[in-house]
Amino acid sequence: MKTTAEYKREAAVLEVRSPGWIVLWGDYTRKFWAFAGWIASEAIVIAATTVQEMERRMRLIEAHYPQRPTWTGQR
Repeated sequence: MKTTAEYKREAAVLEVRSPGWIVLWGDYTRKFWAFAGWIASEAIVIAATTVQEMERRMRLIEAHYPQRPTWTGQR
């Protein structure tokens, strides 16, 4: 089983690879959470238990909302 630090590291890597998204690991929920930062008309929050599933869901949202931001999501 991975440590909390490993999950948080995976979330940070995914965030860097995904401009416009804020990606977090939820210690309590044991899930990855992603917030779309470029969609002003509605809040898009998605959750997944694996990085692979999170990335798949993020790409589906990006295909539905093709307008991409210039913001990089860096905190």
